[in-house]
Amino acid sequence: MKRSGRNRSVPVGTRRGAAGGRAFTLVELLVVVAIIGILIALLLPAIQKARSAARKTACKNNLHQLGIGLHNYHDAKKRFPPSSKWKDGNRLVDAGNNPGLLDSSPTAQMSENWVIMTLPYMEQQPLYDQFNLDAYLTDSANAVARRTALPVMLCAEDSFNTTMFSGTGGTGGSAGIGALGSDWARGNYAANGGLANLSYSSRPPNGASWATTRDWNKIEYCGVMGANHALSIPEVTDGASHTILVAEIRCGVTKLDSRGVWALGVAGASALWGHGAINDTSCNGPNCNQLGSDKIWQCGQIQGSFGGANALAAAGMSCDNGLSHMATARSMHDGGIHALFVDSSVHFIGDYVDVSRPTGTLGRPDWKPSVWDRLNLSRDGKHIEPDSY
Repeated sequence: MKRSGRNRSVPVGTRRGAAGGRAFTLVELLVVVAIIGILIALLLPAIQKARSAARKTACKNNLHQLGIGLHNYHDAKKRFPPSSKWKDGNRLVDAGNNPGLLDSSPTAQMSENWVIMTLPYMEQQPLYDQFNLDAYLTDSANAVARRTALPVMLCAEDSFNTTMFSGTGGTGGSAGIGALGSDWARGNYAANGGLANLSYSSRPPNGASWATTRDWNKIEYCGVMGANHALSIPEVTDGASHTILVAEIRCGVTKLDSRGVWALGVAGASALWGHGAINDTSCNGPNCNQLGSDKIWQCGQIQGSFGGANALAAAGMSCDNGLSHMATARSMHDGGIHALFVDSSVHFIGDYVDVSRPTGTLGRPDWKPSVWDRLNLSRDGKHIEPDSY
């Protein structure tokens, strides 16, 4: 009699499922797991790249929004806001009144910066109204406003922008930052102050001396939004489409690091100063990683809490002790930084941009600053096209 197929012998090493179907062997399961792992490994970089692209797009959109606000301010005031205001007592410091606090250790006499002045022009009137600008920003009356996170000032690529800046833990004598107080919200965008230093008299070239005969107005130093003074669009004679207005910065890697603070008007916090080869090549170009780059308050203590100067430079945040008078553009995007130009266009400037020392003789036709310097200078007569960066 013919035997039923259901009674056929089953080879050793195989099993039947509950419904009689053949189950996976251990080897087959391992192969499937390996294939899934390979697919994930292939897909993960693409996913990460897509996320990074989305963050870059969001960052670019932030700059567009800042451009709208700054142009609204310009329409109302007929010029851009200064990157920072400095007062002597209750008087706005003018060209004949030396604001010594610019050339001293961190002081409680910190007044409004370009971001605060622009708030009403980018739909942030309620936040602007929270500031008491008759008092200094360090006053307790401004504590709530200065610690308010401002989404348009935050780049999602920067993982350090959620930790507030706090001056209360600062030490180091004249370099101490305790006078600034605690809880300042972070920001990732800085005004183009100029290629001179944020100084009135003690650290030449002195970019915070804005009289027509002083350094800020010289063609080799003049940015767009200086200290207590800024240009109008017609005064940007290099052309609105050739000159940087605002660029990206990174937020401090520790709570004592004052870089990337949207309401604080010093270099590295919300302004770029001395960031080209014309001034000091140690702080030159986007994402400069040379030792002793940004000259900021409390650098020694920041280095100590981050593993030393070399570790900080390797992280792309090199610094040296200073009076927050010099800092360059930085970002955590791969390969460069975004910049808002005076015409409100946004461009990506690569880390490979020319940052060489000027050649030729200043004041003569053969004078040629670097591409990076020309992008930041507003009246040097040297135009730069997008294919140069």
